[in-house]
Amino acid sequence: MKTTIILVRHGETEWNRAGKFQGMSDIPLSETGRYQASCARDALKGTVIDAAYASPLRRAMETARIILQDRRIAPEPVFDFHEQNAGAWEGLTAEEIRLRYPKELELWSSRPSQVQIPDGETFLHVQQRASRAFWECVHANPGKTILIASHMVCLSALLLGIANLPIDEIWEHPISNAGLNRVEVFTPAETASVTETPSGGAASASAAGGPQDAGPRPGERASITVWNEDSHLPEEFRRRPMFRKQQPSQTQQAQ
Repeated sequence: MKTTIILVRHGETEWNRAGKFQGMSDIPLSETGRYQASCARDALKGTVIDAAYASPLRRAMETARIILQDRRIAPEPVFDFHEQNAGAWEGLTAEEIRLRYPKELELWSSRPSQVQIPDGETFLHVQQRASRAFWECVHANPGKTILIASHMVCLSALLLGIANLPIDEIWEHPISNAGLNRVEVFTPAETASVTETPSGGAASASAAGGPQDAGPRPGERASITVWNEDSHLPEEFRRRPMFRKQQPSQTQQAQ
């Protein structure tokens, strides 16, 4: 049995445009962001979507609603799909952070697995909670196609985990605003028949913050088939790798 998960990053916000770290700050989409979300909607026009989930932050939830506006389906908020808590960095530009927290910012750009953002969240913690929520949604919708709207760091950390790549490669795999990603989960028939979860149950656990059903079941495997498909967006909105290994001190807004 195959379950398909479409992962989309939210559209642009004014803070994205200004280069400010957003984190848990609840910033809405800009006009550009709503346009980008409509581009994603058009790209998915011929795709059946059976269930939808989103980070509770407005920029992700609004992106999901725009994509789903011609369908009889509404996105369900899942807390664990929120963006990395950027703590003391939220609302600041990279240059402002460089002046106040130069060592931490250097780690953030060159060795993100080792950084602890002041009053914020580690990349590993983001990956763990995003993975838990991902598998809960998969097990709530066996054999279906799921849409998940979330954020740059959350989605990138999740995909790196599925690909078995280190977190330190996160900036080599950027996701455009309203960029699309696709994961296919294959579940053996015997596993599906024994452990199938009623629709909605897993996502409800995440929405409530529960740690149930945290990973793949016996024999399940996940495969990334699309990573940052952004050809539906005009060229100026497409992201390229943010940092190069020979220039680890360069900094660019990620969230």
